[in-house]
Amino acid sequence: YEQAYYEGIVHERWAKAQLSRGVPIDVAISWFREAMHSYERAEMSSPPNDPDAILRWNTCLRYIQQHADVATDSSQSLTEDVQASFGDDYRRGKNVF
Repeated sequence: YEQAYYEGIVHERWAKAQLSRGVPIDVAISWFREAMHSYERAEMSSPPNDPDAILRWNTCLRYIQQHADVATDSSQSLTEDVQASFGDDYRRGKNVF
């Protein structure tokens, strides 16, 4: 639970940080979606009567809904493979430097 929940927190905060740096809204929304995916996983294993993951998920959803008019790709999957975006230089578990 905690790993998924805090992973969501990291993604959500990263999205907000990117917005403050002026990145396109679509980029930030994709990070909010990653956070939502993590919160979904956390919610499935959360302790009874612990609504934190659901509340954080709702916060991300409200943000996306408020900015949906400027987002160009609001249908992107919540399960996007983030590691795939690293390109050919990225090899899991190996130092390529």
